Amino acid sequence: MGKKKTKRDLLMESALDIFTEKGYDKTTIDDIVNRTGCGKGTFYRYFDNKEHLFENLDEIFLETLSSELKKNCKNSYPVKKYLFEGFKTFLDVFTQHNKIGIIRLEKDIRVKPEDRKKSAQQILSYFSHMREYLNNAKKEGKIKNFNPETILVTIIGSAHFFLFRSLKLGIPYTEQELEETVDVIFYGVSAA
Repeated sequence: MGKKKTKRDLLMESALDIFTEKGYDKTTIDDIVNRTGCGKGTFYRYFDNKEHLFENLDEIFLETLSSELKKNCKNSYPVKKYLFEGFKTFLDVFTQHNKIGIIRLEKDIRVKPEDRKKSAQQILSYFSHMREYLNNAKKEGKIKNFNPETILVTIIGSAHFFLFRSLKLGIPYTEQELEETVDVIFYGVSAA
């Protein structure tokens, strides 16, 4: 028998559904509590405001992403395989959790540049495993002397393109496209 969902879980689930249906900006706390079937007092017991609820959803998503990256990107992998697994994992996690992924992408597009930078830094903090791997590869002469963050941003930017095309335009990406993208990144950074 499954674990019973808490009111907090139900509030987050309802909010995610409504954010997807109406958009983050148009969703109100009243929408969320009405869908959940609880009062505003219950909402405020768990969250300060709508943004705080979103931050909780986003943190769960980013922790899932980080955990999957650590699981799928083995330090024993050669650089090209490691980059491919990181790229593919990023796409898979965003696709599996596409509601929060789409909301996150849409929110990032509309924010001020300084807030977008903060959001990017937040995402990059969940890539510390990959950053460490790339730093070691650089020290060992396996990749050029590039800042690992630049490589990660290139992977994330490429993933955003494929996700937007797939989730918003309905044009799926192929394994070949992913391999070719990693080839471009790898041969651009490879010391060989």
